[in-house]
Amino acid sequence: VGAAIGEGARVERAVDLGSYTVVGTGAILSEGARGGDRARVAPGAWIEPDTMVGERETWAGVPARAQQS
Repeated sequence: VGAAIGEGARVERAVDLGSYTVVGTGAILSEGARGGDRARVAPGAWIEPDTMVGERETWAGVPARAQQS
């Protein structure tokens, strides 16, 4: 199962996204970023190179950090 990528999001090469991952509008996933199953990247967030967004985590900000649920 694939990931949902928002309009204007930039996903650089060598990015690995898990099933049901959601990348918000205008977010940037830098090279080597990874997203676990059901991970969420907020609109406008910047995921730094080689960062792992864990399963079911939500990340937001510039640079992005995990958000408390």
